[in-house]
Amino acid sequence: MKYLVGIDAGSSSCKVCVFDTEGNCVGMAVREYPNYYPQPGMVEEDGEEMVLEIIQACKTAIEKANANGEDVLAVAFSTQGGPLALMDSDEKLMGNFISWQDLRGFMVAEELMGTMDPHRYYEISGLACSPANPLAKLLWMRKFDPNFQSAVRYVTFQEYFLKRFGADEYVMDEMSCERIGLGSPENHDFSEELLNAFQFDRSKFGKVVKAGTIVGTVRPDIAELTGFSTKTLLCVGSQDSSCDSFGVGVLKEGDCSILLGTMGSLTVIKDQPVRLKNEAFVVNSNGGIGNWRIDGLSFTAASCYKWFRDTLCSAEVSIQKSSGIDAYDLINHAVAQSIPGANGITFMSTLQGGPTVYYNLNAKGAFTGITMNTSKGDLARAVMEGICYEMRSIIDYLESEGVTFNNLKLIGGITRSPLCCQMMSDITQKPLFISKNPETGCLGAAMYAGIGSGVFRDAEDAVSKCVDLSTVYAPSFDTKDAYEEGYQRYMKLIQTLNTHFY
Repeated sequence: MKYLVGIDAGSSSCKVCVFDTEGNCVGMAVREYPNYYPQPGMVEEDGEEMVLEIIQACKTAIEKANANGEDVLAVAFSTQGGPLALMDSDEKLMGNFISWQDLRGFMVAEELMGTMDPHRYYEISGLACSPANPLAKLLWMRKFDPNFQSAVRYVTFQEYFLKRFGADEYVMDEMSCERIGLGSPENHDFSEELLNAFQFDRSKFGKVVKAGTIVGTVRPDIAELTGFSTKTLLCVGSQDSSCDSFGVGVLKEGDCSILLGTMGSLTVIKDQPVRLKNEAFVVNSNGGIGNWRIDGLSFTAASCYKWFRDTLCSAEVSIQKSSGIDAYDLINHAVAQSIPGANGITFMSTLQGGPTVYYNLNAKGAFTGITMNTSKGDLARAVMEGICYEMRSIIDYLESEGVTFNNLKLIGGITRSPLCCQMMSDITQKPLFISKNPETGCLGAAMYAGIGSGVFRDAEDAVSKCVDLSTVYAPSFDTKDAYEEGYQRYMKLIQTLNTHFY
């Protein structure tokens, strides 16, 4: 049997999945690594620590799969979009990667937004000219990092991991390039106009190629540590949201994925590049597939539910520790005892700034409608509904701009909750498809590896052989009126808060 490996290097942990050539996961491992917080608002990740954990996860996953390294044909990475680190002439990191969650870009917001007209910037890059943009963090490095001037390279996660595993040169995929904030989705490479405007040297960034491109083989020392072979091909993967959407077969115009992980995002595919009047919507290449994607972002999704558990559910957490019953299962049981619309409670899920539609980085979360009769189940349901309402607001806006939706696929940790999946379908009034394989990021990366190694002819062939959307949630009309009332409360509240409080 032959195998493909997908490595999903996330913000706090990595997942490694070994797949057969039909997309069945036969071995999986997870390893955690820390984030670092040198100052309030700053979040960093140690690239070398991440590599060591990835190596261990690879070893464990291959052992669980009982796979011979000679039979592992290829491997690819799914990586965070945007984080960068500086590298010296000896190819050593000169510091940590600055996380996508980091806020230091606000310190150079004036420089960022004063260098180029924001509308022109969006026209070229497909990204908002915002302090949250990774480019702002690069500007911060130039202004405040003493290592910046002596650095010979600025590396992304995609480049760094591939090179550490044995790639012949520093290479990134198109989407990773564009998410730096200096790229052009139409040109699938860095923009000369942006490089010149912000005065960055193109030679200090890596080569840009299509996802699935072969860039070398696993080097001997890494092969020995992981269980790969020195013949295992290294293929370029993509940014994590791209791998996730590819892993559920989002390929053609109108195909859509809704990711509800730590943060939330909605991706819909277009055959032609577009720009929207709301410039908070991101436009990128679609993972080397040849078309484009529109992304609407929510800075908090499942993290809202985690906040609720950690802050207001100490009893449930205690029961989990003593009995092993998952605290989330206990909370979900309470949610089920409430009713659609959460008995009039509305939760604003903007705990780290406002959503794409009403873009406001100063926005805060809120509960409204609380009475003496409000239960914990009402509050928990309101949190879950608030996450879904925010996704619907993105869909509604895009439809008002003429964007069509054909197939909606729900991915992320929340898919493990049938209650939340049904709620999302009911609130959007659209059928939702769920992948049989929940590790869609790993699968998407492995499918890129399969394209590079010749296992699959192209992206459509990979999807047809590997993606199984066997679970479907159909919208219930019984709850339509209650959720519509709740959604209108949510939209009125977010407009009121944006106008009067933030």
